Amino acid sequence: MNSRIARSLAVLTFALTTTALANGRFPLAQQLIVDPKAPDRLVLRATYGLLVSDDHGQSWSWICEQSIGYGGVEDPSVGTTLSGAIVVGIFDGFRRSADGGCNFSFPDSKLEGRYAVDLTVSPVDRKRVLVLTSNGVGGGQFDTRVWESLDEGLTFAQLGSELPSDLLGLTLDPAPSDADRIYVSGIGPAGVGVFYTSTDRGQSWTPHAVPGADIQSSPFIGAVHPTEPSIVYVRTAGSGQNRLLVTQDSGASFTEVFAAQGRMLGFALSPDGGSVLLGYGDPKGGTPIDPATLGLYLASTSDHQFARIHDGPINCLTWTSAGLYACGSQFVQGFELGFTPAALSSSSAPAFETLLKLTTVGGPLACEASSTTAPCVGLWPGLCDTLGACEPADGGTGGPAPATDDPGCDCRAPRPEGGPAAWLLAALLGTALILRRNASRR
Repeated sequence: MNSRIARSLAVLTFALTTTALANGRFPLAQQLIVDPKAPDRLVLRATYGLLVSDDHGQSWSWICEQSIGYGGVEDPSVGTTLSGAIVVGIFDGFRRSADGGCNFSFPDSKLEGRYAVDLTVSPVDRKRVLVLTSNGVGGGQFDTRVWESLDEGLTFAQLGSELPSDLLGLTLDPAPSDADRIYVSGIGPAGVGVFYTSTDRGQSWTPHAVPGADIQSSPFIGAVHPTEPSIVYVRTAGSGQNRLLVTQDSGASFTEVFAAQGRMLGFALSPDGGSVLLGYGDPKGGTPIDPATLGLYLASTSDHQFARIHDGPINCLTWTSAGLYACGSQFVQGFELGFTPAALSSSSAPAFETLLKLTTVGGPLACEASSTTAPCVGLWPGLCDTLGACEPADGGTGGPAPATDDPGCDCRAPRPEGGPAAWLLAALLGTALILRRNASRR
């Protein structure tokens, strides 16, 4: 890593650690997991922890960050396995809950202390969990590895050897139609965006440059085509223009198919791979957002001619055989999480059913007093006041008031957004935390 990136790391670490102490973030939904085996069970990551619902959003329970083992500005990757276990990748490793979120633990010590920057549960074999770890080891070098579990995250084995020491890993995805093919994206030498391909289950890796991607516009894997393992979508994310790229040849070449000045926070392929959706959203804080860019964009994967079919911020997308889920804003669209079962069309706007508002978060998940969720009970009064989910003392209707009369004003709780993409900021912060922890052990 060159001196410019090293200086950026130092500055970003200071800025993020000073902000993270109070987690003064605007409450937003960010990632939704739908359990294919039990489609009424939803697990939603938000800026204030996890929410779980067993009745398709009719009611929601809260799991605080502290009960899982993370906090501050960290946005961990989340998944659910075949048996319904919740798995989470955090700065300190990998956490798993087999009882619906009441108790989280480190099931395998091999991942403890490793920064799990990304994880994915195979959509074909949901006992298979892949985790990408990337730890700073000093001198601008990283220990980046791929780990595999075949028993729903109970035990892990490293796949192949470590990736190159000049790689800061960001995302990984296996090909649904080829279990041996795995892709990893990240930041390589001199801050250039890179894309690694393995066709032999991680035994060897082929590097490719991602055009236009760097530390300021970082590459994140959006999805691998469900039936064509060589087709991969990669988005580049930063504080300026966000782009969507596609490779038809496993990374040997990329084509830009969409770009807009804004934050591409949602991405989804249809279950059959025939359509692609983009969501431009508002992470609330730092970077000004152009309302004209916000919305949902639909295209066929045969021509990538995108049409905007929905206005307003889209902060996450999940597309299942039952329909489309989208994270929005209750102050703009009337929902934090919406759902539409209808087929999407480029000529008409989807009608979303409201599954979540901030006011419908029902409090901490009901668990035994000895569970790891015990801290959530004491933290709930402060959060429910922020969300407007408490019973109002004056007998009013409750509910959070918008922080400003102008919904286009980005004047709310600050969150560091300048420079590298938000996920990269988290990666850099995680690296700094690991470096400090390792130093304290020596």
